[in-house]
Amino acid sequence: NVKEAKTVYKNGVLEVTLPKVKEEKKPKGEPINVE
Repeated sequence: NVKEAKTVYKNGVLEVTLPKVKEEKKPKGEPINVE
């Protein structure tokens, strides 16, 4: 979610830090069968 991204100015450079959840690159909607 881009809205959750944090914008931080460092040395005049705009850096966008995305949540760690997006950095892990985990597949969303992965079927997990718990029975």
